[in-house]
Amino acid sequence: MNDKESSATYQRREVNIGEYKRTFLSHEAHSIIGPNNVILQVNYGCYLECEMCDRHNWIAQGASNKMSMTTDELSDLFHELSSMKTRKITLVGTEPVMRPDLPEILASIHREKIKAEMYTAGILLKENVITSILGNDVDVAFSIDGFYPESHNGIRVPNHLFDAFGKTLESTHRLRQAREQARSNSERTAITANFTIQRGNIEDLLTVSADDIDALGVDTLRLSLVHGDGPYKLNKEDISTVTAFCHRLKHVNCRTNVDLSPNILFLVNGLITPEDFDNNVLVPSQAFKGQKKIGCHIGEMSTMIDPQGNVRPCLYLYDDNGPFNTSDRDQFILGNIRSQRFQDIWNGLAYEAFRKAYAFPNYSEGSRCQTCEYFSHFQEIDAAIANAENSDPIQLGW
Repeated sequence: MNDKESSATYQRREVNIGEYKRTFLSHEAHSIIGPNNVILQVNYGCYLECEMCDRHNWIAQGASNKMSMTTDELSDLFHELSSMKTRKITLVGTEPVMRPDLPEILASIHREKIKAEMYTAGILLKENVITSILGNDVDVAFSIDGFYPESHNGIRVPNHLFDAFGKTLESTHRLRQAREQARSNSERTAITANFTIQRGNIEDLLTVSADDIDALGVDTLRLSLVHGDGPYKLNKEDISTVTAFCHRLKHVNCRTNVDLSPNILFLVNGLITPEDFDNNVLVPSQAFKGQKKIGCHIGEMSTMIDPQGNVRPCLYLYDDNGPFNTSDRDQFILGNIRSQRFQDIWNGLAYEAFRKAYAFPNYSEGSRCQTCEYFSHFQEIDAAIANAENSDPIQLGW
């Protein structure tokens, strides 16, 4: 297997369920798994003004891209993560394509035989970035929050300065066409649309057709539910619209794969009460109310690193969409890779204290665990621990 083939397809880590159970109970599972999935925020600043996200204000609030890790610092990090058997690095930003060294970053990840995934609005997808995406087997997830220009632009460009919808779809089609010309495929470079259902696009679900979905130009359309408390928030009156759309999907014959987030499935299957949904709860109500206990496994298999090299155990505890300088996110900093090796942080006292002392999931009022999309995977792990034979394998990560 050559270097190009080695990172083409991401596979979750497979471990013996008996070994995982033993090491999880002794707070040592992280040592046999390592940081399988790494969420890496590579920069600040954004050219959009999405109403459900405050990141476009972060520069004005004190963030600066001069704080961001350099190309060389990131390269050293990728080398260390490779030695710890990391399998996927997901690049987020505000907008990764605003980094001029993005092609070098993608190539560096690929050299370490790690699968790269990138989230982008797709407004500024230059040819050299497309070439790097295809040359390094990068999966790309475009943020598309409307099936029509009016809804998407109303959410992402409320000042109506330009057609973000048209520019994003131009990028999805350009990338797909370039992939075809390179004789590549979705196993090497998957193209996804991340669609967050919210107040500004909920009515799109009433009229969207198979042609509208296919027109996005992606392999997979992934739908999720908005979280947070603002004018974009959904309420219990919207449950019937989401449910009807999901049922209609069964009869919509489109070429695009449609993937529903665990939170949507919980809602549609009646596992979240209307009252809890009104209060921004996106996990099953039984778990939220303590009637069914599901453990948190995030500290054993995943980590989140911000542009300055601060390491946190979970993207949700980072509160990535909130204000830059008025959040409690910094209480969860477990180390910084500019002054420590990541391996020393991962196996260090701060991470050990987090794994032992913090009672997660934490469903207290205002907790971001109430919107966790990892819940279904943790539920799967808990079920395997309870029911599987010790010799059975279990797949970890996402």
